[in-house]
Amino acid sequence: MKRKMLPWFALLWAGIQTAGSQTASEALRLSTSRPEATARAMAMGSAFSAVGADYTAVAVNPAGVAFYRKGDATIGLKLQHTATEATLQSPTGINAPYGKDRNKLAIEALGLVGVIEPRNFNWSTLNVSIQMHRIADFSQGVHYVGTGTGSITDRFLERSLDPEGQGLEGIHPDDLDPFEAGLAFEAGALYDLGSDPDKYIYHTDLLDHPGFQLEREQQLKLNHGLHEISFNVGGLYREWLALGAGIQVPVGSFSSRAEYFEREDVAGALAPFRSLRFDSELTTHVAGVGIKAGLIVRPLPFLRLGASLQSPYALVLRDKYSTALEYTFVLRGADTTISVQSPDGEFKYNLYTPWKAVMSGALVLPYGLITFDADWYDPRNATYRLTTHSDVPGDSNLQGQVNADIGKQYKPVWQYRMGAELALGHLRLRGGHQWLEQPYRNATGWDKVLSFGLGYRANRFYLDLAYALSQYEQSLAPYLTGESDFNGDGQVDAVIPLVDQEIERTQFMITLGWKL
Repeated sequence: MKRKMLPWFALLWAGIQTAGSQTASEALRLSTSRPEATARAMAMGSAFSAVGADYTAVAVNPAGVAFYRKGDATIGLKLQHTATEATLQSPTGINAPYGKDRNKLAIEALGLVGVIEPRNFNWSTLNVSIQMHRIADFSQGVHYVGTGTGSITDRFLERSLDPEGQGLEGIHPDDLDPFEAGLAFEAGALYDLGSDPDKYIYHTDLLDHPGFQLEREQQLKLNHGLHEISFNVGGLYREWLALGAGIQVPVGSFSSRAEYFEREDVAGALAPFRSLRFDSELTTHVAGVGIKAGLIVRPLPFLRLGASLQSPYALVLRDKYSTALEYTFVLRGADTTISVQSPDGEFKYNLYTPWKAVMSGALVLPYGLITFDADWYDPRNATYRLTTHSDVPGDSNLQGQVNADIGKQYKPVWQYRMGAELALGHLRLRGGHQWLEQPYRNATGWDKVLSFGLGYRANRFYLDLAYALSQYEQSLAPYLTGESDFNGDGQVDAVIPLVDQEIERTQFMITLGWKL
């Protein structure tokens, strides 16, 4: 019999990640963040880091703060609509897509720039900024219904097995984890068939129905995101070289609530199984620190070339989680339902994200701007430290496993952004496009973002509006298994179900600013 073991929190994250290792996906989500602090930059495809004198530009390349000639204050608001169409994969292809929409209105950025007149005549400016801006948003809703093979009870069974045992030999019921296999044992979804009091042979109702199909449904709600508080300083040397550096403090949280259902597709066909419901809640609080440094040169009056480097974020994450299981089965000819609830769990660990580099250029023309940014990072360099706050022996092995998974699943990534701005008196017309390489090792596609907007520039006041549209596809797994072969026939019994998602995200942003 082929069997594999998975960590308990693989289930908690499985329903909100792209298919694959859930911890690798979490590392990717926290490694791909990028600031977007102003509507001006958003309208121009966020290709703004060589221009400077803009809060998005400063957030990507701190040298941009050197181009402010006056003090500045700003606030940005964003309305975001995310539409997700989800379809459960099926060998027969008969499952219909289901849609789910989420709307969110939030403060996107706050910022303040102070201008200092240097005493050294070689330096035109010496400026400082403090700003808060969003770097990631995880808000999404997912709903699907369909039929397929496999059951979450396969995962519960895998979690009960003894790594040193044979066949379906398991560990003592008192040693089953209280969030998955332990709940399944209490609810009757997992039970002991062994006659030897010193051995435990675990079984599920659905093991008696090889190749079975059942109906499954899931409601998934994701919330929150990450902000970055940054402190930057930069100066302009003889009007041709800007230098800057900053300290970044990412803070925030993300949460998920998943309600997962399985039901018999035909009444009585899977007896004694009737149905189950598994709920999971997870909230992760994130805090960390990182640094950025950059430069912008002006070899010609109309040309600016920039480069910046971001250090890894050193993140501390704290998970709080709980689960609940309701199992209905036939007992002595009558339907019986047992409901159980897990204790509250908590786990603290560290994550170090990869280095990032940004190269940029801008043509500053009499009637507008043409801009370009190229970002590079390698998601394979994200690293978990699960043992920093834990002395549990198994965490060291798990740490090596998930870090190896990260190295296997991803590849180095390039992201390209272009934008343009046309100046018509006080009015500004803008457009932009982004080409974002997919980070998965075997992926060859690019995600694209289209944007446009307009702005108004007065003497001491400015107003910018922007619209951006992105469309992309990804998959999620309601739960993960080790793809075990329980009966030894060479076929996978613990099937991983996959849900295809088509996601469309629409964003509207407004920025108000004042020259001080």
